[in-house]
Amino acid sequence: MKYLVFLALCVLILVGTWLFLGRAADFPQASEAPASVSTNAPSVARLKLPTDTGNHRALLASAQQLKNSAVYDAKDCARLLQYLVTTLTKDEWCDISTLVFSGWQNIILRKEGRELLAPFQDAFYNRILRESGPEVLDSLFTEVAKDSKDKASVTLLVDRLLQESLITTPFETSRQASVICSFMRRSDFWIAQACLSKVQWTAGQSELNSSALPVITCVDICERAERGNYEIAPVIQSWFAAHVVPPTSDSLVPQVIRSSLESIIFRVVTPGGVRAGFPACTTLLDDSVGIPHAEEFWGRMLELLSQQKNESFENCMETTVPFLSAFAAKFKDAKFESQYWVDFSSDIPQDRGAPSRRIACLLHALEAAPDGEARVDLANKLSVEYKGISDFTSARQILEETAGKVSGAAAKEALAAALRSLKRGEDSEDVRRREEEQRVDRGRAKERLSFMKDQLARARKENKPPEDIRSLEGVVRNLEQHVGE
Repeated sequence: MKYLVFLALCVLILVGTWLFLGRAADFPQASEAPASVSTNAPSVARLKLPTDTGNHRALLASAQQLKNSAVYDAKDCARLLQYLVTTLTKDEWCDISTLVFSGWQNIILRKEGRELLAPFQDAFYNRILRESGPEVLDSLFTEVAKDSKDKASVTLLVDRLLQESLITTPFETSRQASVICSFMRRSDFWIAQACLSKVQWTAGQSELNSSALPVITCVDICERAERGNYEIAPVIQSWFAAHVVPPTSDSLVPQVIRSSLESIIFRVVTPGGVRAGFPACTTLLDDSVGIPHAEEFWGRMLELLSQQKNESFENCMETTVPFLSAFAAKFKDAKFESQYWVDFSSDIPQDRGAPSRRIACLLHALEAAPDGEARVDLANKLSVEYKGISDFTSARQILEETAGKVSGAAAKEALAAALRSLKRGEDSEDVRRREEEQRVDRGRAKERLSFMKDQLARARKENKPPEDIRSLEGVVRNLEQHVGE
């Protein structure tokens, strides 16, 4: 009885304690989450912002975090960007504008990004337009073209910049020129032309304004070429003028002019780049004969073509072969085309496909060879390349075909000697190949012999019929004789 009373008291004490603790804890309702469980999105890293926003050194140090801005809180990143936009000097901005632009790109992708950037967006655009380098400027125009609202804002700021008087600044070193050159690099020549029409030229400052003439001329040439109106003489003249005039230390105008003019002609040179109604490359080559510096200009086109070999050797060859032939016929001597292919073959990077590529180049060189001596030399070079890949048939064919096209005892004797040397090499290769085949055959026979001996031992152990055992013994004897040869 005492034990029952004691147990009842214990139960009452436990129930009372549970009720008391339950009320004191004030448990959350079912619709509420426990305090230890977050209902927010996954936490993000906190950006370290300087306590003194006037401290430029601290700001520049904080800006390095923008390299990984995608992992930081968007509000913190936007706040840091605003500090940088409104505080940094021109030189400081130039030093980190690439980093700042990268941070801006990451923020703009966030759901609330545009809203966070809105208070200082125009100030940000303005600093890039007026103070950032060409890479950031190009990136800005590429980025804002994706959004009509951004594009409208930047267009308005560009118009304001263009309409500012040049006063004492030569055009080629002005920010107006930087903006126009950016559109030229993007091949937006019609936009560049519209921008030029908005520039406020300084009255009475012909010397300052004259530095814009090469740009105006280039944009006009390129814009007309975009519509299929090609005139090669102005292209070459403007291209060479930009080359011989040394650029001002902080001006990229001559370089942009040259690359723009090269780009519009390069598309005519490359197959697939010509649209309906555009002139053929051969037509432009014909039209340029007699124009000063034409040879230098077309030589630059050939250089640009050769640079494609590391990207796509086949496309490079398809483009270069017809252009080189036409260029050499108009401007070079008889040896140029053949020697070009020899030099081209020697510059091919060494890899598994290098021999076949060198052979392709040397075949073109042989086809363009100017005389018998060059043919003999190239035939020997090709023979060496073919032997390197054990293609003796092609090597012999090249030497024999060349022998039929050359005259003179010395040339024919040189080719005959090359054929004799090739025959010796071919015989040696045949011997080596036969020995290799025999070695492989003996190796297989040894494996077969070992297998058949095992079969014979098993047959004897299992008391197979005598005729089966005699058959296996015969196979083993034959294999032993073959392996022993």
